[in-house]
Amino acid sequence: MSVSSNINQMPEKNIFNIDAAGLIKRIEAIPAIKLQMLDSLLLEVANTFYDAYEYVLELPGKINLIKKEEVNTLLTDLQSLNQKATSIMDILCESGYRSKNMSRATEVLGRIEDDIPGLVKEIQEIL
Repeated sequence: MSVSSNINQMPEKNIFNIDAAGLIKRIEAIPAIKLQMLDSLLLEVANTFYDAYEYVLELPGKINLIKKEEVNTLLTDLQSLNQKATSIMDILCESGYRSKNMSRATEVLGRIEDDIPGLVKEIQEIL
């Protein structure tokens, strides 16, 4: 059967019979409160990780002030922060959700992922 003969045959189901009203009701039935909760949580993620990131940004100027007995703890904390940022970033990127707070959270998490490995290396070289 050729393609043109397929066009001449009506499908068994009427493909033009789309229940738009039903689709709209289903879309509207998605609880907006949950999206607001997600957005609030994303803001919390962004703010929480940004506070840690601010501390990380100040470290290069303070490396020489770090006591040698505190170095291992600091390195462990930085690596842990990086792992946590990566774990959350993976989940957020898989979600496909888009919002201002999502962008802010992923930007902060991405900066942490980008900057911490270099900082760890720098601390290890200096101390």
